[in-house]
Amino acid sequence: MTSGGTLTYFYNFGGTNPDYAMDMKIFSTNLYIKGHSISSILTNGFLDIFVLSTSKTNPTAVNWVKYIGTAGFNAYSKDLAVK
Repeated sequence: MTSGGTLTYFYNFGGTNPDYAMDMKIFSTNLYIKGHSISSILTNGFLDIFVLSTSKTNPTAVNWVKYIGTAGFNAYSKDLAVK
């Protein structure tokens, strides 16, 4: 949002089941978002971790998305560190 309260960017990311953004970090020219997903469209249907990299000046331009998890087990993470 701008200082005047105008929404500048909106990006819809997710699947058919709940997906949660849990942490965000800005590093250099990128914005990194870490969260959890149980959407079978995005993951294996169990609770998995995702990390999304996007441009901080144009958040609708996704650089990459990585999923961490395995079938039959829930995956959890507590924090996101970017170097």
